[in-house]
Formats: sequence, structure tokens, C-alpha cells
Amino acid sequence: VLGLNERDIKIVDMQPSEAMKAFAEGQGDAIALWAPQTFEAEKLGLKTIAHSSDCNARQPILLVANMDYANKHKGDIVAFLRVYLRSVDMMKKTPAEDLADDYMRFYNAWTGKAMTREEAIRDIKDHPVYALDQQLAMFKQSYGTSELREWLHDIVSFQNETGELDRRDLARLERLHYVTDIYLKAVKEPAKK
Repeated sequence: VLGLNERDIKIVDMQPSEAMKAFAEGQGDAIALWAPQTFEAEKLGLKTIAHSSDCNARQPILLVANMDYANKHKGDIVAFLRVYLRSVDMMKKTPAEDLADDYMRFYNAWTGKAMTREEAIRDIKDHPVYALDQQLAMFKQSYGTSELREWLHDIVSFQNETGELDRRDLARLERLHYVTDIYLKAVKEPAKK
């Protein structure tokens, strides 16, 4: 958006709340935030210059399980995913306006902060959820990799370029051997009674 690339800037990785404080004190020329800090920034008069999608940066939200537990209790993981995906389907079919009151209560319980109804509607619309078939499509192999693995490799590469990873972490993360669709595929199988 500004005609700059990574070599033109110095990135300082900070937690969002401390980054907001530093930026408010005059440190830095730009700040990258996500909700709830985006709403706080707007209230301070800050303006959005780009969203991650404008920069071709994907930020997937992953559900993570302990590998030993998941391997021993596949049925529990699949049952959880079935409930989760029913919620996703409900959210996709329900207008954001109808979800706003529950979302505002969730946000307050999660952050301890209030959110306006307009902010809740916008936040719901800004964060898509993906149905089972859409999630499985992200895992589908094409030309030796999948869309999700490409996104994750981009994130690992970025973190490595900023100096946030040591070589052991980099080697482990680049393999992505723990990223799997076996539990999602199992959700498609008929539930055992």
C-alpha cells in the first residue's frame, strides 16, 4: 500500500497491548493490530492503511491438540470437531446482526472490555469461518503442497526473516508434519453410536 517492502522497514515484534502503548508514546511509524486493539486504535483516531488480505498475508486460526492425546483419543477429537463444525455451519447461515449480542457477551468475558454492536457486527463479518468441505479443500494437495501448508510456510519464513526463530525451531516448523486433516476426514465418516 505504501510502496515499501520488508527491506525498507524495521519490524519490532511486540504483544498488541504493549505495541499500542509504545505507538501512542510516539514509537514507530505504523503498527499492525487485530481486534480488539483495532477498535481501540480507531477510537484514538488511527486509520487503517491496509488489511492482511491487501498484503496477500493469510492468518489461519488453527485448532491444536496434544499429539499423544489426539492419537489415543481420536473419537474425542472427532466428536469435538463435529460440534465445532455444527457451530460453524450455524454461524455461516446466521446474519451477523443476529449473532452480535452473543458475540458482545463473549468478547466482554474474553477481554474484559465492552464492544459496541457495530464493532461486533464488523468483527464477525471480518473473520470468516470455514465449513468442513472448505477446510478439507485447504488441505488438498496440489503441486506437492496444499493451500494451508503454503500459508503456514509463508508465516514460518516471515518469522525466520525477522529473527524470531532459532535453527532448531525453524527446522521443526518447516516440516509441518503435525498439520493434518485426518481428524477432519474422520468427521465425514458416519458417527458411531
